Amino acid sequence: VAMISDTRDLIGMALKALGYSLNSTDPQELKEAEALLQAQAPAVKTYNYVSRGDGSALVNGQVVMSMIYNGGALKVQKHHDEIAFVLPEEGSNIWVDYVSVLSASANKVAAKQFINFINEPEIAARLAQFVHFATPNLAADALLPADFKSDPVIYPSVEALEKSETYHRLPARTQKSRAAIFSRLVN
Repeated sequence: VAMISDTRDLIGMALKALGYSLNSTDPQELKEAEALLQAQAPAVKTYNYVSRGDGSALVNGQVVMSMIYNGGALKVQKHHDEIAFVLPEEGSNIWVDYVSVLSASANKVAAKQFINFINEPEIAARLAQFVHFATPNLAADALLPADFKSDPVIYPSVEALEKSETYHRLPARTQKSRAAIFSRLVN
């Protein structure tokens, strides 16, 4: 088994598996999540994101299961068609990627031009297909092929999304607690 080396994703998915919110701040729920992850630890080969190329540990059989993002799973499937992506029945995190410009950026004009460029409908549609992720750009979405938009790995069902949640900002004490859990797990 390969697990993602990300505190929020790793602990969040353990919380979801236990029926809790991935944003839980409850110390008892976090303790239960740690116990679940510790019980799983003997089966974990690595706490690193697996590569998505033909040398992937999933493709060559070094691991038989991996925590992986949907776009990564689709890239790995191109190298081995027996690999499947499964969204946990308990739900998952709803992924969101942001692009921002630092207020102290020395090149704000070029940064804004780049953001505008990647949001042009044709470019955004090509990017979505390259990374195998849904796009929030409605003009780009209209340009995507039907088979892409009907792929449940890229566009999960409403029912799956209803069980999923976005990450929220956690209090410092919870972040510290989660970091300690993660450290105990991977060290």
